[in-house]
Amino acid sequence: MKAVSQIQTLPLIEQDLPREDLSRLIAALYNKALAAKGVATLGQITVFNTKFADAVFNRNFIDLEHITNGLNDTGKAVFAEVTGVRLPKGQKVSREALRDWCGVSALDDQIRAAHREVKTCHDAAARHFKDGMPKIVAMVQDWYDKGLVVPMHQDKKHWLCNRALTAGMDLSARGVQGAQFRPYLEAFLKLQELRVQKGEIQEPLYVDPKAAAAPAPAITAVAAQVTEQTGFGF
Repeated sequence: MKAVSQIQTLPLIEQDLPREDLSRLIAALYNKALAAKGVATLGQITVFNTKFADAVFNRNFIDLEHITNGLNDTGKAVFAEVTGVRLPKGQKVSREALRDWCGVSALDDQIRAAHREVKTCHDAAARHFKDGMPKIVAMVQDWYDKGLVVPMHQDKKHWLCNRALTAGMDLSARGVQGAQFRPYLEAFLKLQELRVQKGEIQEPLYVDPKAAAAPAPAITAVAAQVTEQTGFGF
């Protein structure tokens, strides 16, 4: 009797049962809770139910994120019964608690959100550039590879600059159509910055093309040359 009582007090996911059996129990529990809300048919286990069970076992933040919605009391209640972890009601704090339980860092979460933003901005720009979008993507990547990594706004113009802000290019120039792809460019740069923070990539260093093609001049001459070339007066 004592052993049975102990099993009953354990969260479902921690009970000493084969994973396949636990998965069926969790899916059935979720189905029952949804049926009680009138949004499912009792006993009709769906892919949605089994996906929830798998997400709990795998601590899959992406597939569990929907339960952090401030109105999803049902999902939170089932999650608590299954795992023993009660998520806060507020969406922001609930999301953070779930993220921690799943072992997802804040930086990884930011990177995932940045990937989504890049795709959204890419699709929006593609509606304008159509078949020319691959060239835009290649151009943005080329600028980044050359060390132009910082977007900035100065003197009513948008610029793409090197990290030191000593050189850059005018995205507001006539014919560039910068306004049409700038959201994609900025989203891409934000993603790359986060990836640098995580150590996935290294940020490219800017090398002045004229300085690289000639003997290295004095530092003061380089600064004057860059200002003259770009119009920057930082």
